[in-house]
Amino acid sequence: MATKPKKILVKKQRPKRLHRSKFETNFNELCKEEGFDLGYETSVLPFTTEVQKRRYIPDWTIKQGWYIETKGRLVAADRRKMLYIKQQHPEARILVVFQRYQNKLYPGSPTTYGEWATKNDIEWCAYQDKYIWLEFIQEALGIKV
Repeated sequence: MATKPKKILVKKQRPKRLHRSKFETNFNELCKEEGFDLGYETSVLPFTTEVQKRRYIPDWTIKQGWYIETKGRLVAADRRKMLYIKQQHPEARILVVFQRYQNKLYPGSPTTYGEWATKNDIEWCAYQDKYIWLEFIQEALGIKV
C-alpha cells in the first residue's frame, strides 16, 4: 500500500516590529514628524517588589532621567509597577501618555486612568494633547518654547 507524501507545513513569519504596540508606533511617528527621535526602550530602571528584584524599561528615553511611557491599557500589574518606580526612583521624570485616559481601571470601576494617575501624583496626559507631551520633551532637552 502506497502512502501519500506528507505536506510540509511552513510557519508564516510575522514581520518584525519595532514597537510592542501600534499605539507606540503611532506615537513614535508623531514625535519624528515634530523632529524628535527618541530612544525606544533604551533605558533600564531596576526596582524591587516585596518578593523579587525586577527591571522596568521605559518606552521612550528623552535623556537620562526623563522618560515617556505610552499606555493603551493600564492593568493592575502596570499600576503597581508605576508606584514602585515612583517610590524607588523619585529623581526620574516619567510622563505617562494614555491612549484613552477616560477608560475605567476595570469594568464597574468609578476611577479612570487619568484620575488614578492624578491621585497617585503621576505625571500624565492624553495622547491627543500633543502640546503637553511635546512640551515635556522640549523641557527635557532644554529647548525654550
